[in-house]
Amino acid sequence: MGFYLKAADDKCFDGNRFRNCDGKDVNKILWGVGTTSLTHSLTHSLTHSITHFILLGVKYVWGKANRYFFNFALNERDNCIVAKGNKVERGSCSSSGALKWGLSSDGKLSTKNGKLCLVRHNDDTAGLARCNEANEYMSIVAPEILKPEDIQEALKNPNLSAEQRKALQEVLRQYAANA
Repeated sequence: MGFYLKAADDKCFDGNRFRNCDGKDVNKILWGVGTTSLTHSLTHSLTHSITHFILLGVKYVWGKANRYFFNFALNERDNCIVAKGNKVERGSCSSSGALKWGLSSDGKLSTKNGKLCLVRHNDDTAGLARCNEANEYMSIVAPEILKPEDIQEALKNPNLSAEQRKALQEVLRQYAANA
């Protein structure tokens, strides 16, 4: 569920700093691109019995589309990547600093419509710099394997379509059959 924001050295961005992508609270470093509109589109692909979900959408403010990255853990969904001056932190999705984030095809995780990019300091903390001066190369990486508990958690999502629910239930059946 969700995706990692990974740097070139395979460290994951957790909203404040770069860290290993495994260990305690790994679900708190999975992100989604979100919306506060009434509808969410949940896309999926079922490949080799592994389902990857990414929540996609846009937040509309005064008629303009604004993207934001929110934490994918169910109890953390109100936490987003937030720009505060030249700093980046995990904060409230209702903050204006949570808006206008994006990831370009050249690996720049940026805000302010591509003007400020995510950078890494020597102590692995995150910051912002003008994109023409510096940036940390980032990519979106889906977790390779979802555990049955992850799929059961996804089934609790009331926005799943009947087709999506059926696909998840089939993956759970395959896990049970192979156990």
